[in-house]
Amino acid sequence: MEEQEPINEDASKELNEHLTSDVGADKMNEEAGKFMPDPGMMLSFAAMQMDVHGFSAALIPLFDSYAWQSMGLVANMKNGELIKDLPSAQLAIDCIQFILSKIESTIPQDDLREAHRRLTDLRMNYLTQSKI
Repeated sequence: MEEQEPINEDASKELNEHLTSDVGADKMNEEAGKFMPDPGMMLSFAAMQMDVHGFSAALIPLFDSYAWQSMGLVANMKNGELIKDLPSAQLAIDCIQFILSKIESTIPQDDLREAHRRLTDLRMNYLTQSKI
């Protein structure tokens, strides 16, 4: 059996400091980001697994979240900032309205009622934000 070299305490301390420092954490996050799938590609894969009605219904919460972010009422998920972009919010709200109009006959009544309630909330908040 071979004898192992003793652990170099300086090297061990350096590694521990690197892993526990903000710089080490940032580097690890940067490395992890290289392996994250492209969101557009993930959406494409999801679309291939669903029928058009199911996929359209799945888009509603995405547009809903985007509208809240674009009104500056919810922090942007990428950078944590509140950014007001009312034209983008209006587009997201219009997309929800369009999708609902096309698939409402395939949605259970309780879900449809909730979707219309959320759409009304978005519209009311959009009006409030456009006056500020």
